[in-house]
Amino acid sequence: MKIKSYLLFLLFFISFFNLQSQTLVNYSLLGDYSKDDLEDILIQFGLSPVVVPVFNGCTAYKVTYNTPNATGTGMTVASGAVVFPKDYFCGASMACYDHGTTSLRYSVPSYESQEINLGLLWAGRGYATALPDYLGMGDNPGVHPYVHAKSQATASIDNIRAMKELAIELGIHLNEEQLHIFGYSQGGHAAMATCKEIQENHSEEFTVTMCAPMSGPYDLDGAQTDYVNSGQPYATPGYLPYIFLGYHDVYGNLYQNDISEALVPPYDTSLPPLFDGTNNMGVINAACPSVPTDMVQPDYQSDFDTNPNNPFRMALADNSLMNWVPQMPVRMMYCTLDEQVYYMNAVNAEQAYRANGAPDVLALNFGEYDHGGCFQFCMLYGIATMDSLKQDIQFITSVMSVEESSPGAGDGAIIIQGNPAGGNMTYVWSTEDTGNELTGISAGSYTVTITSEFGCQIIKQYDYDQTITNLDNIEEIQFEVFPNPTQDYSVLSFPYIKNASIQVFDAQGKLVYNTIENGTYISRIPFKNQAPGVYMVHLKDLDTQQQTITKILKQ
Repeated sequence: MKIKSYLLFLLFFISFFNLQSQTLVNYSLLGDYSKDDLEDILIQFGLSPVVVPVFNGCTAYKVTYNTPNATGTGMTVASGAVVFPKDYFCGASMACYDHGTTSLRYSVPSYESQEINLGLLWAGRGYATALPDYLGMGDNPGVHPYVHAKSQATASIDNIRAMKELAIELGIHLNEEQLHIFGYSQGGHAAMATCKEIQENHSEEFTVTMCAPMSGPYDLDGAQTDYVNSGQPYATPGYLPYIFLGYHDVYGNLYQNDISEALVPPYDTSLPPLFDGTNNMGVINAACPSVPTDMVQPDYQSDFDTNPNNPFRMALADNSLMNWVPQMPVRMMYCTLDEQVYYMNAVNAEQAYRANGAPDVLALNFGEYDHGGCFQFCMLYGIATMDSLKQDIQFITSVMSVEESSPGAGDGAIIIQGNPAGGNMTYVWSTEDTGNELTGISAGSYTVTITSEFGCQIIKQYDYDQTITNLDNIEEIQFEVFPNPTQDYSVLSFPYIKNASIQVFDAQGKLVYNTIENGTYISRIPFKNQAPGVYMVHLKDLDTQQQTITKILKQ
């Protein structure tokens, strides 16, 4: 009887554990896209497939999944989207895109909002991409906790988990050793919050390859508050009641009895109903005064300005993202004429992170563009940076040679050590030999085709010399250039070269541009005054002396 009771308890425990550990609740197909479809989407974004090529089609799914509620006191079911590359067998790197501000409940990725196109395009370049809707959006009920760091992070992380579980169910192989996190505007704040949450609480589960927040309010209770609270007109005054109502729903203490304690008439009664998920930000902004502080009760405004324990100020501080030290690469992107998110958010964050010892943080200025105009530059750089760091699963861990007993003896060997991540791999050599060891060879050039259990195929060529013991000891410089072809300028991104020399030569070998970049990891190369033609760009790492050459076409 005791044994039977124990077995029943064990079965219950196992079932309960599986239920608790399962993130994915349900999924449904959103669409199947060919490579041509994705190229059409690129053109709609104003980008040429020549500048940003796609390599494969993709398949998009709506997912619902378990995630903590905004107060962290229980679980709820959220929605989002997941996009997988098609016919991609080399273990797609993972990505997560956090969308920008919307007040429309269904203007989110799982309902195929415009921003799902970014997930489609990233999948078309070999990334399995998760796109969370956030709490209070899509299928999740209740108030959206706008710019709430914790719930944005947990919704993003659990969307990634749901993507991993769906990949297993669909038989799709992912490279779980790579995760790129990015987002724009509110999504920039969400992306930074997600990176912080992973580092502090989930570092054993996820490896963040690149954290790329774009035009986000990271210094929420500092630079961004000062900007909105300046007493001057603000481009999007509706953000103030949006964040206020969302934070009160989470913390419950921004006012005691009625919102009229914080907002003056008529805004105390006219604004709250607008945040029901059916009005866009244009409608909401038009219902607000151009100066945000004009809708705030004078006593509440005075307390906010002078009392560090004001509940709204404390909520802003709780969701500011200045109080951590990123250990992963972080690339913040901004433009100096951004009228919605003050660019000093990125500048202040970079200074704070570096002062506290963050090893690899940059805030990159893309020039004098407004919030909408900055978007394309950020996305282009995001693509370039992610691609320069992207790796399919590496199926080779080492390659060694065995010396001949004497030159020309024909008893040398090349031995490949496979990565278990590749499963059961096959090796076919140019000599028609098979297996991971090629024996009985003399000096010469040998090619091997390696195919993983999942269908990924790579071809390697080795120049064997009995004096060589490690044949894969040369590291390639990681870089990306865009746009290419160009008319006015190209941006050269080199995320792991601190001190770089860039030289540009025309077709006749004449040096037409020369610069040194120290700690920028990016260089803007002017072509406006150059004649149409092919130019050779020489990039050199001044610390390691490694160098590479690439071509740029000036149209």
